[in-house]
Amino acid sequence: MDMQFMENEQSSRPLCLISGGSSGIGLATAQLFASHGYDISICGRSATKLLEAKNLILEANPSVECLSLPADFNDVEQAQLVANE
Repeated sequence: MDMQFMENEQSSRPLCLISGGSSGIGLATAQLFASHGYDISICGRSATKLLEAKNLILEANPSVECLSLPADFNDVEQAQLVANE
């Protein structure tokens, strides 16, 4: 599988955007990519759960950047805001 990632403007590491990143498979995926040196942007509906997930990711991977973006992708405008971020 050929996977392409955006370059992070603040670092030379690739950036991975994960929706549903505050729990379950999304959080596990974010943790996996972070453990391989990727900067992470996680999205989800709960700002509180996103902050908890961000703290878990950074605790285990202090050298990466992790951005949490509260958004409900059922709302097209919110999804567009995340895409523009």
